[in-house]
Amino acid sequence: MKKSLSRQLLTGFGLSLTVVGISTLWINYRLLQNDLEQQVQRRAQSIARSLEFATEGLIEYGNESVLQRMVQNYATLPTVLEIAIVEPNGKNIVMQEQSDGKSSYVSLHPELAAYLDKAATTGLEVVVETTIKNKTAIVHILPFSSSLFTKTGQNNTDRRGLAITAIDLQQVQQEAWRTFLTSTITMIVGTLAILFLMVLLIQIYALRPLKKLNIAIAQSKNTGNIALPKLLPDNEIGYLANTLVTAIGQLHEFEKSKNEELRKINSQLEQLSESLEMKVIDRTAELTTANTELKQAKEVAQEASKAKSLFLANMSHELRTPLNAILGFTQLIIDENKVTEDISEQLKIINRSGEHLLALINNVLVMSKIDSGSQILNVNDFYLKDLIKTVSEIIEFKIRKKNLSLIIENNSNTSKLIRTDELKLRQILINLLNNAVKFTSVGKIILRISNDIHNFNLNKDSQSEYLYFEVEDTGLGIEEENLENIFQPFFQSESGRQAYEGTGLGLSISREFINLMDGDIFASSIVGQGSIFRFYIAVKLVESDSIQVMSDIKNDAQLASQPEPVNNHQQILPEPLRLLIAEDSLVNQKIMLRMLENCGYKADVVNNGLEVLEKLQDADYDVILMDIQMPKMDGIEATKHIYHELFPFHKPLIIAVTANILAENQEACLAVGMYDYISKPVRIDILREALERASLHLASV
Repeated sequence: MKKSLSRQLLTGFGLSLTVVGISTLWINYRLLQNDLEQQVQRRAQSIARSLEFATEGLIEYGNESVLQRMVQNYATLPTVLEIAIVEPNGKNIVMQEQSDGKSSYVSLHPELAAYLDKAATTGLEVVVETTIKNKTAIVHILPFSSSLFTKTGQNNTDRRGLAITAIDLQQVQQEAWRTFLTSTITMIVGTLAILFLMVLLIQIYALRPLKKLNIAIAQSKNTGNIALPKLLPDNEIGYLANTLVTAIGQLHEFEKSKNEELRKINSQLEQLSESLEMKVIDRTAELTTANTELKQAKEVAQEASKAKSLFLANMSHELRTPLNAILGFTQLIIDENKVTEDISEQLKIINRSGEHLLALINNVLVMSKIDSGSQILNVNDFYLKDLIKTVSEIIEFKIRKKNLSLIIENNSNTSKLIRTDELKLRQILINLLNNAVKFTSVGKIILRISNDIHNFNLNKDSQSEYLYFEVEDTGLGIEEENLENIFQPFFQSESGRQAYEGTGLGLSISREFINLMDGDIFASSIVGQGSIFRFYIAVKLVESDSIQVMSDIKNDAQLASQPEPVNNHQQILPEPLRLLIAEDSLVNQKIMLRMLENCGYKADVVNNGLEVLEKLQDADYDVILMDIQMPKMDGIEATKHIYHELFPFHKPLIIAVTANILAENQEACLAVGMYDYISKPVRIDILREALERASLHLASV
């Protein structure tokens, strides 16, 4: 076994004994180190005192030979380096080595002169560490008095004789280390003996009985009964064996009861499983039927949505055709300035009513796309300052007409290109500013722009960039109970109904556009003081200075907010252009010819795309004003033939003129190579600008 009890016990005991032994040895070592010097001093002092005690008597009775033998006996000790008896004047009385005459001890050891003199004069014991015979020694100097020194007539009454003993420090250390090593070896041997004895006892009194018990339990798996060994000790092992037998018996009974319960549960589960299978089969059949019905309902809803979109698109096209006649002829009559002032005013009313009806048609188309979920972002790169300038120019006429002031506070730090849907952002600002002008008679309109999204107290993603807009007016205000409903389609507040303008769709469309641009809009108002509309959108900053220039295509809502047409007869006529009109409606043909005549142009007319191709076989044209929906061949197909078959090199500029204002239709026109795009009803100033751009383009080629 990897983790046997004997191994664990022996490991624990061994570690314990090792820790205790090492700790004891370390303590002994420290005590030995601390006691070593004191031991050397005591040994030297003991020898010096023995010599001092016997010196005076032996000298007085002339027994110096006995004293010499004592010194030599002490000198034979392994730790003694040197022994000497010195007179007060420093001459040797006795040394362990015989010498002729009495030599001076100081001359032998001049380094001890100061210590010898100090002991002789003060009578104090002196201990000093020095080197004798090239060995480190502890020298003990013991002063003593004797009447012998005064009898010889020496003047040494104030000095004493000295007993000097030098002990070999290294020899003492070696003896101490031998003692330490002997005790260490003895401790290790004793530890190993204890461990061996423990192994033997554990094996006899614990492991063998447990092994027998284990064999008996293993055999019980086959027999079902446990036969305990007869020689189990009557101690904890025997108690453990009886406890295990009792526990195993109880486990067997518990296992039998649980097995019976499990058999009952399994039987119930089988019955329940069969019941659930039947229910799953029934439920699957129900879900299959429901899914089939949902699929059919979805297909019906999709077909209905397509039918609604197709109906709205066709209705928009059909409504724009008579509107083109109404607005076109009123523009022409007003532009020619050949009617009385009253009639001119009535024509302007007709024109404004037609523009209002046109805006309503456009808004309904936009709402239908929003409801169907087909509204998407068409992002592009542009400068914010250019967009603000364009919006202010569009709204400027209405501002001046009502003697209001427009204040623009651009506090944003966005000087780079920004990326978002420029047309939708422009439409939002125009809608809000138009509403502000409509409901304000006196005062000012303020447009604020900043990057401070915290005005909304929202924790937005710090890695995204946001623009914050605020439109404030000093107009009629909105009732508090209507603030929650003003963004609903076709809803108008009391002040809105009093203005007799609008469709109730502008704010709803604006909110949908803002939500599509990852933003939100809020409104606050005080009746009689004005309103504030706040909204934010997410944008991306573009590092590159390059930008894709969009053609200056204005939608009908922007056109409706521009100044009314004025007389342009005094305008200088542009360079002659060879023009061809492709239009299947006779009314629209007449309107286009009259508008071109007022702009100083002449044109040929055909009824469909096939006639365009036939006409191009006989004549060259600079610009083709191409309707999109025509019989026999539409404008898209005709453009493909012109650009890819008839004119692979020199191509006429094709300007789309269509009543379908949806963005995807515009993209389809530009995708096949058309130069520009004009929506119906056609405004004479927009037509003139498009032709001027085409003329400049042809002149630069």
